[in-house]
Amino acid sequence: MDEQAGPGVFFSVGGGSSSGGTGSVRAPQPGDGEAARAHYSIPGILHFLQHEWARFEVERAQWEVERAELQMMVEMMMEMMMEMMVEMMVEMMMEMMVVVVMMVEMMVVVMMVEMMVEMMMEMMVVVMMVVVMMMVVVMMMEMMVVMMMEVMVVVVMMVEMMVEMMVVVMMMVVVMMMEMMVEMMVVVVMMEMMVEMMVEMMMEMMVVVMMMVEMMVVVMMVEMMVVMMMEMMVVVVMMVEMMVVVVMMMEMMVVVVMVVMMEMMVVVVMVEMMVEMMVVVMMVEMMVVVMVMVVVMMMEMMVVW
Repeated sequence: MDEQAGPGVFFSVGGGSSSGGTGSVRAPQPGDGEAARAHYSIPGILHFLQHEWARFEVERAQWEVERAELQMMVEMMMEMMMEMMVEMMVEMMMEMMVVVVMMVEMMVVVMMVEMMVEMMMEMMVVVMMVVVMMMVVVMMMEMMVVMMMEVMVVVVMMVEMMVEMMVVVMMMVVVMMMEMMVEMMVVVVMMEMMVEMMVEMMMEMMVVVMMMVEMMVVVMMVEMMVVMMMEMMVVVVMMVEMMVVVVMMMEMMVVVVMVVMMEMMVVVVMVEMMVEMMVVVMMVEMMVVVMVMVVVMMMEMMVVW
């Protein structure tokens, strides 16, 4: 039966019912007017109302089904969105944990660098103290070298004076001996009488000669000692030069350490800047997460509404 048919379809022209009779069934025409209304019957009207009510019930049931399906789809989409949001939040929390761990590691590295810088500063102070002590030692060694040079000069002068005195004494002794020999030759007779005295004097002279020989040996030993002292002075001078070179190397090491410390300070500043940037990024991510959660809550409220 046509759903758009009017109530006039359900009456008969010859006065019969809608199911019997020999008359033809037709829809009312616009020109019939009062004649069309006169042909309506109560069973036809009731049938039309029942038909329309059934159609409305079917349409309402279809609408309810569609509404339930749409609600299920919306709930599924909301569940999927919530799962995706939970996964995103979990991932973001994991990333934030990784970032926090990295920040903690960077803070530990910064603390270690600061401790190393402090240790380097302490080492620098110790090195500076050692350098100062070495400089003092070098100055003292230089003063000792100067004093030893002066002492060596005095010793050499004393040795020269002793050698000159010994030469003069020997010359005087020789002259005296020559004079005595001449006198002895002149007074041969007297020499016979003084043989014993001469022998004694000769013995004494031999003793004096032996003493002079010993003094010469002592002079030679003194000269050898002077040579050894000179060699020691050369060695001391070389040691002083080596100490000066070591001091220069220590100063260069101090300069290198200062440069390394400056570079480490620059690295520390860069690490602090990176930590600040990571903190800013984390704050931005947290703001984004809060905004997303607010949007999700608003969407849930809209769905519930």
